[in-house]
Amino acid sequence: MPFSQHHPSSFKPHVALMLIGFVMVIVLSFVLFIGWRWYFGEINKRLELARISRKADEGIAERAAFRAETVRKSVLSTIEVKEAPVPQPEKSAVSLVEMSHVNEGSAFPDPVPLTEEVSPERQADAQSTQQRFWQATTWKEKLPFVHDAERVLPLMRDYYETHQLLDPMMGGSARQAHFKINNTEVLLFSYSSVRPSGTLDVAMIAQRDGKFLIDWESMIGASDVPWAVLKKNRPTQPTLLRVFARQDDYFNYEFSDDKRWSAVHLTSPDGNFFIYGYCEKGSEMENTLKSIFAQVRGRAALTLRIAYPEKSESDHCVRIVGVVANRWLLVR
Repeated sequence: MPFSQHHPSSFKPHVALMLIGFVMVIVLSFVLFIGWRWYFGEINKRLELARISRKADEGIAERAAFRAETVRKSVLSTIEVKEAPVPQPEKSAVSLVEMSHVNEGSAFPDPVPLTEEVSPERQADAQSTQQRFWQATTWKEKLPFVHDAERVLPLMRDYYETHQLLDPMMGGSARQAHFKINNTEVLLFSYSSVRPSGTLDVAMIAQRDGKFLIDWESMIGASDVPWAVLKKNRPTQPTLLRVFARQDDYFNYEFSDDKRWSAVHLTSPDGNFFIYGYCEKGSEMENTLKSIFAQVRGRAALTLRIAYPEKSESDHCVRIVGVVANRWLLVR
C-alpha cells in the first residue's frame, strides 16, 4: 500500500490544531480590539464630561461675576451725583417709621418723621459718601464713611477679615425717609435687594458738621457673633441678634410644649441661616412681638437677645430673652 495511504490521519490533527490556533488568535484579537476601543471610548467620554463640567463651572462663575458687576454698576449709577440728577424721595413713610413701640422703648424711641427737605448739597454729599463706601475694596478704606467709626472698627475687622463676610448686594433705589430718633437726624435710603425682606436699608446718621455717615451695623444686620458661629457654639448668655422674624408653629426639643411657648421663625440677614425663637405665652414679650407682627407685612426686621438652653438638644431652638428694638437701627 502506498505510503500516503498508510498515514492519512497523521496530517489531520496538525491541521485541526492550526485552525484552532488561528481561530483563537482571531477571537483574541477581536476581544482586544473591542476592549481597547471600549477603554479609549470611556477615557474620551470622561474627558468630555470633565470638559463640559469645567465649562459649566466657568459659565456659572462668569454669570455670577456678571450679575455682581451688574448690581454694582446699578448701585453706583443709582447713587451717582455728578452725572445724574438727585432723585426725589417718595413722600410715603417706610416700615421703619410705621413699626410699633418696643420692649426697650425708653432706650430706643420711635422715629419721628421730619417734614423739611434735605438740602440738595447735603443730599448729594450723602450719596457721594455711599458711592465711595461701595467702591472701597477693604474695610480700612470703608471706615472713613462709617458712623461711630472708633467703636465699629473692631467689628468691621472681625466681619471682613476674620470671618471673610461680604457687604450685602443691592439694586436700584426704592424709597427715602428723613426722621429723628432721640434728637439724632437720620436719612434712610431703601434699595431693592435679594434679602428675605426684598429691601436693603442704608441709614445715614447726621454728624455734628451736618454730614451724613453710614450706620454700618444696621446696614449689614450685625450681631454679636456670625450665625454660623452662633449655631456651632450655642451661647447660653444673652446674645444680640439682628433677624427677620415671623410667627411660626414649630415646637420641638426643650420647647415642644405648644401650650407654654409661642414660636417665632428667625432668619439671618443674608437668608442663609434660620433658627426658632421661643417666649412664654401670655408674657409681655409675646404681647410685644404680636403687636409688631400685627403691623408688619411679611417678615419684621428686629433686634433681639437670644440664649440657648443649658446643654441644648438642638442648634436651632433658642429662647428669646429680650426685644431690643423693632428695627435694626439702634441710635445710641
